[in-house]
Amino acid sequence: MSSDVRILVHAWFHTKDNVGWITENVETRLVPYMGGIIKVKGCVLIQGGCSDDHVHLLIQLHPRNSLEDLMRSIKGSSSRWVGQMWPELTGHSWQHGYGAISIPGASVETIARYIRGQRGHHGKHAD
Repeated sequence: MSSDVRILVHAWFHTKDNVGWITENVETRLVPYMGGIIKVKGCVLIQGGCSDDHVHLLIQLHPRNSLEDLMRSIKGSSSRWVGQMWPELTGHSWQHGYGAISIPGASVETIARYIRGQRGHHGKHAD
């Protein structure tokens, strides 16, 4: 019998001190960059999205990967990359830690839609 494992995780993390340096321009390049890290680790980025001060990722985790190792790679590599791409963002970094929950397969589209709408969602509550 072959194995069929599907581990779906909704993960999120904030910028250090919730500083809003993730502009739409940064987001359009940051999410694909994170997707590349995820792919190299044998996982799949299903959906990614940002608001000014945090990132949400919907990931299909490979069973041989630990979420902790994957998140360390994503945050460390992306922080270095952002510093190279946007030197004017001096002092940018991610908070320590992250949040994550496992989700059932039936919830993928609902969670993906929520992640895609981050800018609008948080913009509505910023009043």
